[in-house]
Parts: sequence; C-alpha cells; structure tokens
Amino acid sequence: MGDDFDFDVPADFASFEDGNDQNDDDEEEDEFDTSVEFSGEFADEKRAAFEALCGIVTGAAAPEESYAQLDPADPTLVYFIFKWIKKYYHRDHPDNAVVRSNLSAVTNQYRSLTRKAKDGENDPIVEWFEGTYRYREMSAGELIDVVVEKLEG
Repeated sequence: MGDDFDFDVPADFASFEDGNDQNDDDEEEDEFDTSVEFSGEFADEKRAAFEALCGIVTGAAAPEESYAQLDPADPTLVYFIFKWIKKYYHRDHPDNAVVRSNLSAVTNQYRSLTRKAKDGENDPIVEWFEGTYRYREMSAGELIDVVVEKLEG
C-alpha cells in the first residue's frame, strides 16, 4: 500500500522516516518533526504543549488523551494550537483531510475545548502574534516555543 493511502500518519511524516523527500521543492509543505527539543526556563511547558499538538496532528492521541492534555491548558495556548493546525494544514495541504479529521474528533467530542479556544482568541497576545508571524510559515516547534515563552514570560 503506497503513501497515498496511509491515513494513520501524514504522508510527509512518513517520507521523513524513510528519507524519501518528495516535498523538497514545495516551500509550504514541510515534514512534521516530532523530535523537537526544548530547553530553558519553560521547557517542560513547551514539551507538554508540543506533545498535545503532535498527538492531534499525527493521530497518536485519542480524543480523550488530547482532552486530558488541553483541558488544564491556558485558553490562549489552546487557541494557538487549534489555529496553527487549521492554518498550516490548509485545504491544499496533502494531509489536510487526515489532520483536520483528527482535530474534529477532539473538538466534536469535547466542545468545552472549542469554547476554551474561543475564549483564548481575545487575549492581546493573539493580536501581537498574528501581526508579527504567519502560521503557515512556522513549524509546530517554533509556534510552541514563541507562544509558551510569551504566555509564561
């Protein structure tokens, strides 16, 4: 069965594992790197946020697990995670259907997370971030690094 039919892991992640870099010429579609290392004062918080994001993107976390990770999180962090997934995995991204399905499984089963993200949208940090950065141009690790640093700092 080819990568086109592999719905458990995004296709670009699967190509990362075997060294098959089919997306080298496409600036927008980068491989999803789950091996990001964080250091510094808020490294534990960054690792936890990144793990929650990775669980949704890769489908490695069941909705219950994602809920358990995100329910105690800052509403603004939840907003950023959901927004990054929606913007990065836009409708033209080859893994859109799989990743958005993973996100929908979480948000449909746990509507309180959707409300939490909506509450986080009003934080002044969101306006600052969206005026400074573009979601599609940031890796998941970069997003988590910037956002957690700003929220915790």
